[in-house]
Amino acid sequence: LSYISRINYDYKGKYYAGISFRRDGSSRLAPESRWGNFWSLSGAWRVSDESFMEGLKDIFPEVKLRASYGVNGTLPSGYYDYMGLSTYGAEYNSLPGIVETQFLNSNLKWETNYNTNIGLDFNILDKVRVSVEYYNRLTKDLLMNEPTSLTTGFSSILSNIGQMRNRGVELELVSTIINKKNFDWTSSFNISSNSNKILVLDGVQQSIISGSQIRMVGKPYNTFYLREFAGIDPADGMTWFYTNTLDADGNYVKEKTKE
Repeated sequence: LSYISRINYDYKGKYYAGISFRRDGSSRLAPESRWGNFWSLSGAWRVSDESFMEGLKDIFPEVKLRASYGVNGTLPSGYYDYMGLSTYGAEYNSLPGIVETQFLNSNLKWETNYNTNIGLDFNILDKVRVSVEYYNRLTKDLLMNEPTSLTTGFSSILSNIGQMRNRGVELELVSTIINKKNFDWTSSFNISSNSNKILVLDGVQQSIISGSQIRMVGKPYNTFYLREFAGIDPADGMTWFYTNTLDADGNYVKEKTKE
């Protein structure tokens, strides 16, 4: 269930402002934590309509600067991830039984994303449209499987731990090659870069290994954690790997091994 509100305002078609607020609730979370409040602020300035741009109108018929900041939420992917669950069908000493299949975690809550966007849009000679945008996305209460003691019967539990950042730039060019009465031809080009980094895990651990991947502070979220390949032994066709053990000075020792 969602309640959504939004207010937009513009002054003389030159200055724009917007504000939005929404309150979302989902049964994927426990009653005490299922509601989240999310909001955003935005503004834009049509620079090309200013008097100091009069002499450049023929070259830059339209120039707009825009910015926004806001918060949105992400839910767990499972419908019942917060519940304590059990199932029938277990057997103990030849007798039927019930086994726990999932921890109760009523503290599970929304993952929140704080987004900053700054963009510049401009038109060159009514032939080329350019859009450049910088973004920074800070994720808090990251939904992640947190390792737990195997004495509980489980290896991990879905929790809100850590912070992650995505930061990058996007560029788009759209050009009008032919613009005739009965025929239009436009081309577009876009390129982007993104830097992803885990900033914090649970505040204590610096890394969490999950199969062939590792979540490590200072590294991208999807980082492979594998043995380093060192080639094939031509004598027997077996694979070599580097040991990558640390010496007393903190340097990696790259000895070959087949084990």
